[in-house]
Amino acid sequence: MSEKRNKKTVGDKKRNYGRSKRSASKDRKKSEPLLPKASREMLGKLDLNFDESTYIVFDIETTGGNPEKNGITEICALKVHKGEVVQKFYTLVNPERSIPPIVRRMTNITNQMVRNAPKIDEVMPEFVQFIEEGVLVSHNTIGDMKFLRFYSEKVLGRAISNFFLCTHLLVEKLVKEAPNKSLKGLAEFLKISVEGELHRADSDALVTLRLFDILVGRLKRHGFDKVIDAIRFQGDFESGCRLGWAVDKNDLKSIPEKPGVFFLRDHRKKVVLVSSATNLKRDISKLKKYNQLPRAMLRIVLSSYSLNYTECDTILSALIRETKEVSKRSIYDPGNWHQRNIFCLQFILKGSSVHTEIGPLKVGAIAAFGPIGDRKGAKIVLDKFLNKCGESSGIKQKGFDPGFLPEAAAFFSAQISNYKISFSLSGFISRIFSPKFRDQLQKRQNLVSKLKKVEMPYSWSSVRDVNGTAFIRDGSGRLVVRKVVRSKLLAWRRWESIEGDHFEITSQLIDKYRFIRPVKAPRMIYHPLTKSSAIELNRLLWWVYSSANKRDGGFVFSEQGVSAD
Repeated sequence: MSEKRNKKTVGDKKRNYGRSKRSASKDRKKSEPLLPKASREMLGKLDLNFDESTYIVFDIETTGGNPEKNGITEICALKVHKGEVVQKFYTLVNPERSIPPIVRRMTNITNQMVRNAPKIDEVMPEFVQFIEEGVLVSHNTIGDMKFLRFYSEKVLGRAISNFFLCTHLLVEKLVKEAPNKSLKGLAEFLKISVEGELHRADSDALVTLRLFDILVGRLKRHGFDKVIDAIRFQGDFESGCRLGWAVDKNDLKSIPEKPGVFFLRDHRKKVVLVSSATNLKRDISKLKKYNQLPRAMLRIVLSSYSLNYTECDTILSALIRETKEVSKRSIYDPGNWHQRNIFCLQFILKGSSVHTEIGPLKVGAIAAFGPIGDRKGAKIVLDKFLNKCGESSGIKQKGFDPGFLPEAAAFFSAQISNYKISFSLSGFISRIFSPKFRDQLQKRQNLVSKLKKVEMPYSWSSVRDVNGTAFIRDGSGRLVVRKVVRSKLLAWRRWESIEGDHFEITSQLIDKYRFIRPVKAPRMIYHPLTKSSAIELNRLLWWVYSSANKRDGGFVFSEQGVSAD
């Protein structure tokens, strides 16, 4: 189970130093209906301005929230064409089951009122004929669509596949200041007149229409004049996936198969994603595989309208550019998608406890050990360590006492066998007489003796203390040599000329750029990582420990650590 690193070169063997095996498609609900993509004819209708389009504002009342166990009691729909109501559909529906008392009190629809009303078998064909392929508009549309699709499939053998606009989703983005986003709360906040009783389909449909008119005005002020743009803007995954990526297909042509950085921009040309690419053409094409994207990443892709990219000479230069661009913006970290991160065991100080976590380096980490390829095995070792800490401190918890940090660092860096507790001389004499100090010292001594009996099968090291030489081929046929000191890529560089396409890190090159003098002993505990430093470390160390550095040139570890000058 040992994970010893090759001290001379890295990248000879492929190891899973960060790639998550969990498929993003598992995040999707298996119950989500598979609806057809929009046809050209449908897209043409959606591409109209609101003032020219036809849509149906509707509301339904039901006996409960689950369509498989409940029925529809009332439907009202208003067909709007070029801003005017041109047709109305209304009916009570016999749900063929008793209406619960709480629903009767809320809607004022009684069992007696629906006893002689038509059943859903009669109503659904007429309703589907009324709505045709029009865009459906309602408040909390996703819940309403569950009923319409369930009963259309049950009665007609096919689920309604109309596109929809949800006023609630739009309100979340356009009327954020509203304290109550229910239909009643919005009517009061926006001073929308209400005719009749709310929680009745005809009154709610009319209020929803007036609310939608207000939202259309706000959509236009945001630059969304067309129905299709509003559907994209509301941000539901179903509609976005059916419409497909809004990026112009011409932007996706002739993308080079080279390292680089690409930018996604929204409708206002604002950058919403910056990502490095080991191969621009291949990595950008992955964005079209919606079922393999994390949900946060999918939301960004579906909201983007344009794409541009910059070629880079090397993968490392692409990673550096990505780090700079992401760090200066409050945007999504693409490492959650492309997984160019290093997995390690890290310590994060939270209050009076040090919490442990296995994964990519995170904000707040004060120490980290790895790289980790076998996460299950690492979790077993971590649990053993925490159990020993609990035995020594008398407290069993997810984290451990900050006083045990030196022992934790020694254990996870495989140095516990030769470890001795040390103190700074400053104030030692006065502290030695403190009962609290002596108690803590005894606990630390007990922990060390326990940890020396625990097998540590991995040869991890502090990933914040990586030292070595990076050999990087640039686009002009030169070899750039750069130092990495304590996991930082220094500005120091030298150049060598390269003859031909073939390149190897020779012993002569290693000797030429060998570090001259060692530094102090490796550090284990550092200041907490910031967002930018966490991203920078993840990318650099992924490059160091993966085969990517081979494609750029190569990396050679220093045996002892190096000076920064």
